Amino acid sequence: MPTFTINGPPVPFARAGANGKRRFTPPKQKAAMTAIRYVAKPHFPKPMEGAIRLTVVATFALPASASRAEKARRLASGHTQKPDADNIGKLVKDALNDVAYYDDAQVSELIVRKVWGHAAQTQVTVEPCPAPPAVP
Repeated sequence: MPTFTINGPPVPFARAGANGKRRFTPPKQKAAMTAIRYVAKPHFPKPMEGAIRLTVVATFALPASASRAEKARRLASGHTQKPDADNIGKLVKDALNDVAYYDDAQVSELIVRKVWGHAAQTQVTVEPCPAPPAVP
């Protein structure tokens, strides 16, 4: 069950930019995907096969200007601001293609949490998905 951490603020998947008729991946997104692949590669000698459970915990740094009470309140609750959890999960899922698994279609369970913390980071766990219960 490989678990790894990408330091820095979580980056969401973004729509492709356009320059006339040419479409391109935004540079921030491309850099984030490269960083995820770089950190993940040593954990996977070869891509996993079968159904995958992907767990992503996106930690956002508390504002330095927040009071102690405000920091305590935020730590006790989830992160409810942008970016959306599904966009963070999509970026991580796409970045791990051909590294953790052969194709992101193998991800049958995706868990994404957004939380407040003292340092901005994204923790990722990739594991085989347990077999679903038998249907009567």
